[in-house]
Amino acid sequence: MTKTASRLVQRLLGLAAAFVLCAQAAGAAAQQTSAAAPQTYAVAPPTYDAVAEAPTQANSRATSAPQPNKVLAASRALERCNRTAGPRAGQCEIIRLGDQRLRTAAQLREAAGSKARKLFLWRYRSKSATVYLAGSIHMLKATLYPLNSQFQRAFDAADTLVLEIDPRQLDPATASQAMFSRGLLPADTTLNAELSETARAQLAARAGEYGIELSNLQRFSPMLAAQTLTVTSMAALGYPSQSGVEQYFLQQLGSRRVLELESLEQQLDLLFSVPLPVQVEMLESTLAQLDDIQHWLEAMVIAWLSGNASELDELMQSQMGESDGAIAFGKRLLDERNTRMADQIAGFLESSGTFFVLVGAAHYPGPGGILAALDARGFKGQQLLAD
Repeated sequence: MTKTASRLVQRLLGLAAAFVLCAQAAGAAAQQTSAAAPQTYAVAPPTYDAVAEAPTQANSRATSAPQPNKVLAASRALERCNRTAGPRAGQCEIIRLGDQRLRTAAQLREAAGSKARKLFLWRYRSKSATVYLAGSIHMLKATLYPLNSQFQRAFDAADTLVLEIDPRQLDPATASQAMFSRGLLPADTTLNAELSETARAQLAARAGEYGIELSNLQRFSPMLAAQTLTVTSMAALGYPSQSGVEQYFLQQLGSRRVLELESLEQQLDLLFSVPLPVQVEMLESTLAQLDDIQHWLEAMVIAWLSGNASELDELMQSQMGESDGAIAFGKRLLDERNTRMADQIAGFLESSGTFFVLVGAAHYPGPGGILAALDARGFKGQQLLAD
């Protein structure tokens, strides 16, 4: 994996669900008013070949647009598949995006199944409390649910759900306003003015690819533009925020209380306090590596499904970035936050009750991760195995 691609992995896994939702809102705000439809994009239930072919043929005949919009393509294809899938509606997924063949949930599970059957789930016990630490992916294929039953048992046993941020508490208008108040450039400059000629051409191409009006991006800071493009591209590949692990368990909340480890303001202050030259470096690396996003995304999911914390850590840490600013941002994004989260989790273990802690999978592994921090505080956990 390249240096810049590994930074994409690190940033996306380290972000809170709240920023993922905000980035999607920013993408929606920048969408063109009249988006072009796709030519050859396909969806299918994972094991229903007859339905797999029908949407493909219908979609190919229905449109002949000169400028495909991948986001619109994925949305329309999923809608068409669900209409024709009958009792299997809801099990559709993207299997081809233009000339890209995407791995299905079944194929991802098969790849993970050939490895050690651990889970991204740990259990810690004290005299008065039990804490389950579950690794989340904030944007995931809906067809990867249900999760292994060990996750469900741990959640069912808990009286408290702990999240980085509770997205139910985020009013969309207020959250977007908070993001744009920090994430826009000064009125006397534009995004293009900060970028190299190569990056400007790449930005224009990507905007067209995702149905985003290029002029709408010109006020975006490089950080906001980078995250918007990354989140939008993941959604087009069939990984929407609505299917994130947080949303999956929030739908089953019942009478459990919810605690937050961070706030929206903390997240946004972290992201947008990065010096402008470092933001430009991150945007330019993102633009250069978006063609590879499918490959590292699937590698990340396989590592997560197989509970391979060391492999996930290698995806993030193989190269942190060339500049001092990028390295410093990586430490703030993960290591410093991990220390604060570990302090709070240690507090849960010193209280009473059963806690199901759900934070981004990137926060757990490595010498700067939550697991190592808890170990240093004298708390020993057990990684749970799949059934």
